[in-house]
Amino acid sequence: TTFDVTDRRLAEDALLRTQSELSCLTRQLMEQERETTTRLAQSLHDRLGQTLGSARLHLDLALGKPAAPGDGSDRIERVSALLDDAIGEVRRVLVELRPPLLQEQGLAAALENEIRRGTTSGLEADVRLDTDAFAATARWPETVEHAAFMIAREGLANALRHACANEITLSLYGDGRQLDLRVDDDGHGIADSERHGRPGHLGLVGMRERAASIGAVLTVERRGSGGTGLRLRWPSDAASPWGSR
Repeated sequence: TTFDVTDRRLAEDALLRTQSELSCLTRQLMEQERETTTRLAQSLHDRLGQTLGSARLHLDLALGKPAAPGDGSDRIERVSALLDDAIGEVRRVLVELRPPLLQEQGLAAALENEIRRGTTSGLEADVRLDTDAFAATARWPETVEHAAFMIAREGLANALRHACANEITLSLYGDGRQLDLRVDDDGHGIADSERHGRPGHLGLVGMRERAASIGAVLTVERRGSGGTGLRLRWPSDAASPWGSR
């Protein structure tokens, strides 16, 4: 009996060490991802973006000169259009890599801007941000804000693509020491078999890894009133402004 208990304890200790190592590795990978995307975004902005902008300026100056017959002005116009497309694509990539306003103004402002971007892009759902004066101006650690924003973005995309929701509410509460983020929709509702991810789709898996990397807890469940509720709590043992809901 002593031998069996000892073996079991050794196995449990090994499992705990493995879990701790995996958790540490996840945090390191998420931090590396954030740093890499920041560097890539800065490179796109400082190099490619400015180069394209300079080329567009010189082309505009060239187009301002009187054109002689047969000088290829149609081809120049096509080049101009291609440059405009390239500049627009760089800006879209920058938005994906480095969330607007997140560093400068914080999580609430970045979420509001994300909703505004979706509205102007022709979203068919009514999306709103529910917050209060504390959370609207609160700042959290940079890694927490980045993870929370990316989880909210993915949750919003899932509600639009898979749930066919008509109304989506992003809720943000906290005071800098704790954070409670929700994405609630009135769509089809997630199936029990998909609560930990759908085969071939890594969205929920990625969100859970982001949550784990900052020591937060992510839950996804079917709402009683219909639709899906996604909830992120950081730190995981913090009291929630929603109580037990």
